[in-house]
Amino acid sequence: MNLLLLKMKESWWWNNLGLSKNLDFARDRLVECFMCAVGLAFELEYKSFRKWITRVVNLILIIDDVYDVYDSLEELKHFTDAIEKWDIRETDKLLECMKICFQVLYNRTCEIAYEIEEENGWNQVLLHLQKVIYVKHYWWRQSGTIKPTHRPLKSTLAMVSSFTSLILTHAFFSTTHDEGIKNMADFLHKNEDLVYNISLILRLLNDLGTFARGNAASSILCYMREVHSSEEIARKHIKGKIDNAWKKINEKRFTQVPEISSFINITTNIARVGHSLYQDGDGFGDQE
Repeated sequence: MNLLLLKMKESWWWNNLGLSKNLDFARDRLVECFMCAVGLAFELEYKSFRKWITRVVNLILIIDDVYDVYDSLEELKHFTDAIEKWDIRETDKLLECMKICFQVLYNRTCEIAYEIEEENGWNQVLLHLQKVIYVKHYWWRQSGTIKPTHRPLKSTLAMVSSFTSLILTHAFFSTTHDEGIKNMADFLHKNEDLVYNISLILRLLNDLGTFARGNAASSILCYMREVHSSEEIARKHIKGKIDNAWKKINEKRFTQVPEISSFINITTNIARVGHSLYQDGDGFGDQE
């Protein structure tokens, strides 16, 4: 019953935003985002984390759709500038749909930062959330400068790190306390390999599951072009990279301090959720 009430509450929150009504081209993935959040952390004590992740990922997906739809228009530059400057006054130049998107992103990010500070005792959370959104914005900007099918494999793999970092930043602040670890930047610097390999697995699994659609940059296609291989050989190569990434993740997991064990579990679950979503195709994007 509590789970049902939570779903109803999130549905009410989503409908109240009016995004699905004003942006009819955007994906509505509230249920999928919630189920992924449950996969990351199902324990009762992480209900706030699940709420935050559900909301922020759904918003990011919608903004991705805005970039897809308006990729060749001048208005998109103003939208990108507004995100980069993080200034609500920049919305005057935006199309109505972009204005709504930015206002919702701005308000919800500030809201989540405040809630995290209240619950976990952190300070300046908003500054860190802005940084990961800025990194995501960088890849939004880059996505319009290079044709997807002409990106080198290394560049294509790097793009997913921004999305994973967005989830990890929320997970970090949601599962640790200010008195436990003072410097998040120091932690991320020491654990770059962990973040990268989680990102790598998620991206490669997504490519394996969605390659048939052929409408986005893909590590499979990049590898096929680089070495002139068949799809079968490319898939085998990608699966080998996933196996190697898991070995590195497992090595890193057992060298962490107890204070961040919950965060490490959630981090690892990102890759596990990826396997669940894409083992038989596109389990996230295909609503059938």
